[in-house]
Amino acid sequence: MGLTFALSTALSGLRTTQAGLELVSGNVANVNTPGYTKKSALLQANVLDGRTSGVRVTSIQREIDTYVQRQMRVEQSGLSYSNIASNYLDQLQRLYGTPGGTSSLDTLINNFTGALDTLATTPSSQSARQSVLNEAQLLAQSLQSMSSDIQAMRQEADRGISSTVDQVNGLLGQIDRVQEQIAVMDTTGAISPDLLDQRDRYIDELSQLIDIRVTGNNAALQIYTTGGAALYTDSTPSRLEFEGPVAMAPEALYSTDPNERRVGTVILRGPDNVPVDLLAGNTIRSGDMKAYADMRDNVLVEAQTQLDEMAAALAEALGTAEMTGTANGTGFDLNLADVQPGNKVTVTYNQQPGGQARTVTFVRVDDPTALPLANDLTADPNDTVVGIDWTGGYASVAAQMQTALGAGFTVTNTGADFTFDAAPATATMTGATARVTSTALTGDGLALPFFVDGTEPYTGSVDGLTQRLGFASRIRINPALIDDPALLVNYQSPMYSGDASRATFLRDALENATIQYRTDTGLGGATSPYTGSIANFARGLIEFQANNAALASRVQEGQEVVVTALQDRFAEKSGVDVDEEMSKLLQLQSAYAANARVISTVKEMMDVLLAM
Repeated sequence: MGLTFALSTALSGLRTTQAGLELVSGNVANVNTPGYTKKSALLQANVLDGRTSGVRVTSIQREIDTYVQRQMRVEQSGLSYSNIASNYLDQLQRLYGTPGGTSSLDTLINNFTGALDTLATTPSSQSARQSVLNEAQLLAQSLQSMSSDIQAMRQEADRGISSTVDQVNGLLGQIDRVQEQIAVMDTTGAISPDLLDQRDRYIDELSQLIDIRVTGNNAALQIYTTGGAALYTDSTPSRLEFEGPVAMAPEALYSTDPNERRVGTVILRGPDNVPVDLLAGNTIRSGDMKAYADMRDNVLVEAQTQLDEMAAALAEALGTAEMTGTANGTGFDLNLADVQPGNKVTVTYNQQPGGQARTVTFVRVDDPTALPLANDLTADPNDTVVGIDWTGGYASVAAQMQTALGAGFTVTNTGADFTFDAAPATATMTGATARVTSTALTGDGLALPFFVDGTEPYTGSVDGLTQRLGFASRIRINPALIDDPALLVNYQSPMYSGDASRATFLRDALENATIQYRTDTGLGGATSPYTGSIANFARGLIEFQANNAALASRVQEGQEVVVTALQDRFAEKSGVDVDEEMSKLLQLQSAYAANARVISTVKEMMDVLLAM
């Protein structure tokens, strides 16, 4: 029994050594294969009747650090997001240009202001009038072109979402096919580590497209987004659907309300077939899909809003006249006959006791479904915005204003003539004004509808889709001015052609007027709106985009450093070290030779026995 026992033990050693050689050859061959993890054999001594009778391979295991792997997937998702964000913000920064650049917004506005300054000095000059129109045309065309470019970028991001959905569905299908094989092997207790590598590669690719959280292992794999949406559960992949695409336009905006949503969204349908909007809330937080969605629905929408605010400021500065109420002892009288949809009537007072300054801004609304208005038309914490339904006539308008101001105030009217009064114990009235859009080129004061919305005056209407939305893409010079440049000077008839009043008004409106801009442009704080001239606002927008692009670039670089460090850490344990494998090869070679020598010796001893 001694010789046969020795022979059996040596043969088991040979088989184990051969398995080791197979692993070493596989490791070396795949040293540069993406996703391949180093394999090693787990050995166990065979024990028979209390005696060691050789060795066997109990399993082939992967050398893997699961903690680093999880962290790497999280950071890879962040890197994918930052790569896309940095690319888009860099495009935006180039689109906006640099302060003082030849074709940047601030330069175009300064050129326009300079042309108006020249016209104010020489109002009868035909060339000065034409220069004003030429500079205005360049400015309007630049706003239109930038708006078109932003919508093209949104369209590209929209296609990116659609493409990502297809890729996610493809990877979930691949994971499911591999997982079916793993489930079968799991019943036998011998899962191929190469299949686990293949599954991990698909999961790694998935983590770049959408942020994920992986739980379980082997046949119990579960994949969720970090927001909790199930991508793969109960051995069943979910299915993503992209609702869209649509032709991108400024009014094509995302909403969690399907009735208000004007762009496509991503719907996830799990095993229960219940639809989940992945773009709503924090369901997804990183990866390609989130980046494309943020660019399409937030960053680029904000950029469009900035251009729209710029266009609106230009139109309102040149085309709005301020009507000031007349003090009557206890309040102010103000005529509202010329108030247009979107125009504002402002009442100011000092609240008693204490004397704190308060403002109430009434906005004319002709579409009752637009009421009530959100208070985002102002960032002043002491200013309350109230939409007034104008369709019921002046008496109804007065009643609504009275209700908004509350007890202690009295609003009365005689036709379009309104009186705003306050009881001394409640408040002290300090003013009543109306900012009215000029609709005529002559006979309506110095202001004029210089820039128009297609063919209509820009009034800032909030009926239906607000007029400001997409205005930068529609802004035009009033065709009547192009046909008759003399209207830049002639604000009434008869008129002296050398009168500089209108040209001076237009120049001052651009150069000296202090405007408070809405906070949805990203400039200023929630309670501290950006305030300044139109040229200052243009420079602020350029600097805003430059800062965003620089920050995105730094985040991307930092994310690359983090991912590289994690990949290095992961490779330390899971990657193949050729030197280490060569050392194992020498050990296996020696072991193989020794086991072979044992077998040879046993054979010789058996031959001696048989020859006796």
